[in-house]
Amino acid sequence: RVLWNFISDKLRIPVADLTKDSVKDNLTAAGVSEQMISELLETIEYCEMYSYAGSGSQKSMEMIHNDVVKLISAIENEYD
Repeated sequence: RVLWNFISDKLRIPVADLTKDSVKDNLTAAGVSEQMISELLETIEYCEMYSYAGSGSQKSMEMIHNDVVKLISAIENEYD
């Protein structure tokens, strides 16, 4: 949820209107690298998987948290 809220704030799009495709399109238009966008979408998928699969998922919550912090920081640096 943190990532969706961050993206919503950055792109000025309500969370309810965000999709993975709209995130990709808007971040690409804003000059964020494809690699960063891919990492972001992958992390969103891990977060969603974790919320449904719980602690049995491949990545631990701590690793996901660390990924989220790094991504937010990196996107802040790349975002126009």
